[in-house]
Amino acid sequence: MGGTAGIIGATCTYPLDLVKTLLQNQKSVASASGELGFIGMFSKIVKSSGVRGLYRGLQAQLIGIAPEKAIKLTVNDTMRF
Repeated sequence: MGGTAGIIGATCTYPLDLVKTLLQNQKSVASASGELGFIGMFSKIVKSSGVRGLYRGLQAQLIGIAPEKAIKLTVNDTMRF
Protein backbone atom coordinates (compact mmCIF):
# COMPACT_ATOMS: atom_id res chain seq x y z
CA MET A 1 0.00 0.00 0.00
CA GLY A 2 2.79 2.44 0.92
CA GLY A 3 4.70 1.67 -2.26
CA THR A 4 1.63 2.47 -4.35
CA ALA A 5 1.16 5.76 -2.52
CA GLY A 6 4.80 6.62 -3.17
CA ILE A 7 4.46 5.84 -6.86
CA ILE A 8 1.33 7.97 -7.22
CA GLY A 9 2.87 10.88 -5.32
CA ALA A 10 6.12 10.76 -7.29
CA THR A 11 4.27 10.56 -10.61
CA CYS A 12 2.19 13.63 -9.74
CA THR A 13 5.09 15.78 -8.55
CA TYR A 14 7.85 14.62 -10.91
CA PRO A 15 7.25 17.20 -13.70
CA LEU A 16 7.46 20.03 -11.16
CA ASP A 17 10.67 18.62 -9.67
CA LEU A 18 12.16 18.17 -13.15
CA VAL A 19 11.51 21.79 -14.12
CA LYS A 20 12.79 23.02 -10.74
CA THR A 21 16.01 21.02 -11.11
CA LEU A 22 16.59 22.24 -14.66
CA LEU A 23 16.12 25.83 -13.52
CA GLN A 24 18.57 25.32 -10.65
CA ASN A 25 21.15 23.89 -13.05
CA GLN A 26 20.61 26.64 -15.62
CA LYS A 27 23.72 28.70 -16.17
CA SER A 28 23.36 32.37 -15.32
CA VAL A 29 23.60 34.45 -18.46
CA ALA A 30 24.22 38.18 -18.42
CA SER A 31 21.42 38.88 -20.87
CA ALA A 32 17.86 38.56 -19.68
CA SER A 33 16.90 36.63 -22.81
CA GLY A 34 19.18 33.72 -21.82
CA GLU A 35 17.26 32.80 -18.69
CA LEU A 36 13.89 31.08 -18.48
CA GLY A 37 11.38 31.16 -15.69
CA PHE A 38 9.29 28.22 -14.51
CA ILE A 39 6.61 28.59 -17.19
CA GLY A 40 9.23 29.17 -19.89
CA MET A 41 11.19 26.05 -18.94
CA PHE A 42 7.99 24.00 -18.71
CA SER A 43 6.96 25.18 -22.19
CA LYS A 44 10.42 24.52 -23.60
CA ILE A 45 10.33 20.89 -22.41
CA VAL A 46 6.83 20.32 -23.81
CA LYS A 47 7.75 21.92 -27.17
CA SER A 48 10.96 19.96 -27.58
CA SER A 49 9.96 16.56 -26.15
CA GLY A 50 6.19 16.64 -25.77
CA VAL A 51 4.38 15.87 -22.54
CA ARG A 52 6.39 12.64 -22.25
CA GLY A 53 9.48 14.79 -21.82
CA LEU A 54 8.15 15.93 -18.44
CA TYR A 55 8.39 12.32 -17.23
CA ARG A 56 11.85 11.55 -18.65
CA GLY A 57 13.78 9.79 -15.87
CA LEU A 58 10.71 8.93 -13.77
CA GLN A 59 11.47 5.20 -13.83
CA ALA A 60 14.70 5.66 -11.89
CA GLN A 61 12.90 7.68 -9.23
CA LEU A 62 10.13 5.08 -8.91
CA ILE A 63 12.64 2.28 -8.40
CA GLY A 64 13.95 4.10 -5.35
CA ILE A 65 10.78 5.67 -4.01
CA ALA A 66 8.47 2.63 -3.96
CA PRO A 67 10.49 0.54 -1.48
CA GLU A 68 11.43 3.61 0.58
CA LYS A 69 7.81 4.70 1.04
CA ALA A 70 6.62 1.14 1.65
CA ILE A 71 9.15 0.69 4.46
CA LYS A 72 8.57 4.14 5.91
CA LEU A 73 4.78 3.85 6.01
CA THR A 74 4.88 0.25 7.32
CA VAL A 75 7.20 1.22 10.17
CA ASN A 76 5.10 4.31 10.89
CA ASP A 77 1.90 2.25 11.12
CA THR A 78 3.62 -0.38 13.29
CA MET A 79 5.01 2.17 15.72
CA ARG A 80 1.69 4.03 16.12
CA PHE A 81 0.06 1.14 17.99
